Amino acid sequence: MAANLRTGAACVESEWDTGVIRITAEAGESVIIQVSSVMAEGMSFIPILANGTQSDVYLVQNGFLDISIGGELTLQKTLGLSLYTISYMVEVNYQ
Repeated sequence: MAANLRTGAACVESEWDTGVIRITAEAGESVIIQVSSVMAEGMSFIPILANGTQSDVYLVQNGFLDISIGGELTLQKTLGLSLYTISYMVEVNYQ
């Protein structure tokens, strides 16, 4: 198996772990997190938050909040051995 070739702030080393994004805000502030699906050539990715949906409201406790993002990757066709990029959007609305 090849070495981990992932890059980016929300990528993880493990094949079986979620990405984590840290959000900073004042303690006691609420934030609404929404993640959006994307399509790429021959595949789709549906990002999923810890509650099993693509949107949730969180309360910041100590000035920061770690949001875990997993997801479902679906291949629409056979893809050759290569590096592929999946991008998705994370929207953060401070309340």
